[in-house]
Amino acid sequence: MYAWEYTIGTKQMRPCFRCMRDLGLPPLVENYPEPAIAAGIFPQDYADMYRDWHRQLEDGVGELEAIIPLTVGRVPFHVRYTTEFDENGKPLKAYGSATLVVDD
Repeated sequence: MYAWEYTIGTKQMRPCFRCMRDLGLPPLVENYPEPAIAAGIFPQDYADMYRDWHRQLEDGVGELEAIIPLTVGRVPFHVRYTTEFDENGKPLKAYGSATLVVDD
């Protein structure tokens, strides 16, 4: 499983150790999600959908989830976001995770 914290107002993403180790991400990713899209972590045919997710997070959507093929190998992951709001209901951060989809 991969996990990350996304600060909505600054578009900064802080990846977990596995994200840094396996995907080559730095400890702080600026202008997220563009560097992850450029690196091929999110394939081009999912790029617009993923960008739209970030617009939805800015607009205050509480949760998002989908199965997305990640990396050049297009490995299916269940990607989820949960939004944290301030006391006035403004979205502050979103917590993301990606869990490998395993066929039983």
